[in-house]
Amino acid sequence: MELFVMPAHSPPALLTLLTPRETANLGLVADGLGNSEIAACIGLAEDTVKGHLLRRRRSATR
Repeated sequence: MELFVMPAHSPPALLTLLTPRETANLGLVADGLGNSEIAACIGLAEDTVKGHLLRRRRSATR
């Protein structure tokens, strides 16, 4: 499975606030993968993926 790759042009301003790993995770979410599938792709526990996505969502709504 291919990981999401940002296009060569400048990313939207909000994406510059994300780490490279967060950007890759967001790409997997955008591709329609669930937490367990993302965890398998990046080698983390599903609970870790859930925590990362939840923290990012909370910080985005502040």
